[in-house]
Amino acid sequence: MWTALDQAGLPRAASAPLAFLVGFTVRLTALYRGWEEPLATEPVGVYRHDDGRPLLGRKIAGRTTRELRLLGLTVEPREPGRPPVGPARGDHDGGR
Repeated sequence: MWTALDQAGLPRAASAPLAFLVGFTVRLTALYRGWEEPLATEPVGVYRHDDGRPLLGRKIAGRTTRELRLLGLTVEPREPGRPPVGPARGDHDGGR
């Protein structure tokens, strides 16, 4: 992707972030939809184990807003004039 953008005349400072964005989007979509590379056929008599990783889409489907918030997967708008929740950035002692 980066090579195509670079060859098209786009500056390198713009090609790299765009290539990253496209790659990240494809990777996230693959995780969500369960796209996998085809594997070679197994020899006769071999038991194929499940990799144990649930699909991202199935993993978050049916979760309540509270569960998604606890997992850190929601963005909640702050009320104006209210300080942010949690320790400040770089505050390693928990604000004590």
